[in-house]
Amino acid sequence: WWFSPACRADPRTCVPAITTGDGWFLDAMMQRAAAFNMPLALAVATQDTYAAVPKTLDMLFYWWVPDITFVDLRPMPVKFPDHDKALWDSGNMITDAAKVPCRKWAS
Repeated sequence: WWFSPACRADPRTCVPAITTGDGWFLDAMMQRAAAFNMPLALAVATQDTYAAVPKTLDMLFYWWVPDITFVDLRPMPVKFPDHDKALWDSGNMITDAAKVPCRKWAS
């Protein structure tokens, strides 16, 4: 677990948040937790744990569409400032990620 500065002194006040894989989006989650004083405890879970734990505990989790893993939970996104390409190009990921259209092409 990585405890953000907002709750590092008392980890019991942290809100758990997980991701999976090799730490998908973990760097952005850490930067945002620090920049916006969010009391988060961040962890990288195995795929099975990542898919199961948010269904039994109240927590934040990294998710993307069109993946259906958490669709039954009706998750709500945490909104950050609109994407700033210059910040992201410099390694600062405190704004939203760039939108990537999800398209299906067929012929």
